[in-house]
Amino acid sequence: MPTLRRLFLTLALSTLAPFAAHADGGICARDPSCDFRFPTSGFERIRPEWLADLPSQTLWEARNEIMARHGYAFDTPRAMQVFGSKGWYRPTTRNVALSAVEKANIDLIRAFEEGRGDAYLGSVTTRAPDTATYEVVGLDANGDGFLSVRGGPGGKFRELGRIYQADRVTVMEASGRWLHLRYAGGEGWSHSRYLRPIPSAPAAVAVAGAASSSSVHIEIESDASRTDELREDLSVISGQLHDLSTQVAQREVAASIPQPSPERSAAKEEVEALKERIATLEAQRSETTEELRTYETPVRPENSNLQTDARRSSERYQKVPYFVPGTKTVGEMWVEPKVDDAGQLRFDVNFIDPEADYQKIAIAIPMTPDEIGRLETALSSVEDWSRTATEKKIRKRYEKEAVCLPAARCEGSAAPTSGLVTRILFQIDDDGSTATLLRTRQGSFERAYAFSMESTAVLRKYLRHVADVGASEFQAGSATKEDLDALFQ
Repeated sequence: MPTLRRLFLTLALSTLAPFAAHADGGICARDPSCDFRFPTSGFERIRPEWLADLPSQTLWEARNEIMARHGYAFDTPRAMQVFGSKGWYRPTTRNVALSAVEKANIDLIRAFEEGRGDAYLGSVTTRAPDTATYEVVGLDANGDGFLSVRGGPGGKFRELGRIYQADRVTVMEASGRWLHLRYAGGEGWSHSRYLRPIPSAPAAVAVAGAASSSSVHIEIESDASRTDELREDLSVISGQLHDLSTQVAQREVAASIPQPSPERSAAKEEVEALKERIATLEAQRSETTEELRTYETPVRPENSNLQTDARRSSERYQKVPYFVPGTKTVGEMWVEPKVDDAGQLRFDVNFIDPEADYQKIAIAIPMTPDEIGRLETALSSVEDWSRTATEKKIRKRYEKEAVCLPAARCEGSAAPTSGLVTRILFQIDDDGSTATLLRTRQGSFERAYAFSMESTAVLRKYLRHVADVGASEFQAGSATKEDLDALFQ
């Protein structure tokens, strides 16, 4: 089966491939050997003509692969059979967040599945029966001095050639604000902002807002419509970059395992593929941003800081699984940054019980930023001890405390009469397996939660991530005028 590296390379290449490759409805839509029916449906709108005449099974796969890309865990035999055979499919969740582009693509495919596709095909701009002559105008003499000809209708497609001021081209069709044209160097797509029809041409193309008596009509969408589309594209790209960066951080943990193993090799390959995909998306974001600048210079400020807040960022990070020793209970933990009644930054280390009907949080352990840092250091020590135990082939039951929090309640009393005490312990079992144990005590009541070493590594990085975003948001929110004056000298 194809590796994830091949998957992401396929996506990257499909983003940059000439638009003509999709002219017949998408090569993969009609090729059963492809991993995807529409490789770019996660960030590019599907054109209605691509769906025309596709069989119902192909439409069904095209619609559901959008969900499958996000790791949606299907529960129907049909979906499990189809996507279970895909090397890239990793079912992990039933809660999937879709972008506006993905939702629009799902709605469009469903319309064709339900026999309503003709309504969409009727609005598609088709190739004009005749052509029109256009001239390159309005180029900035002090700027680049040329207009790019690209492989498709958008700035994300690769540059095929260049045309210059006063050059004449033959226009055949339009897609949005982009014109499909023939020029001295071949054929491609250029932005209509710098192209104008020559009035004396016998078959001038009617541009929105311009007078023409030609029977050939190519409608170009408004600047406002294209601006909205570009902003939506940027939003989707930014969301994908955030998700991919999180995946890289998580897979780098598995790739850093010291002992050679198939899992480590696979993780390294995944990290490399993810980084290649990130590079492709960053280039696409840069090109989209540049195109957006050609439409407008903002009058009001548009550089608002609308990044994800600390709480949402902590929720979106991969949850850390735990198990309760001696039972079949498993769950996840989540660290929540918050500000207490005294206006101080605090963190709740929450243990979530997925089987609970009402109270989902089994226990919330409050910690200060300093205690979160000490907890992170203790986990690092446990990882080092685990590596030593593996290298020395220790197979003897052993337990060692790495940290006790808060320190004031731990000193001089193994079992304080009041207050919550949390201890991190390193454990070796008789078979040589190692684990991290988090033990809490309130008076004489004790609880224990255990983590595999893989979960321990993820938890350590998660704590650093939450501590950083929580501290950054708290510092920005509590800054005084004097703090800001010192910052902006």
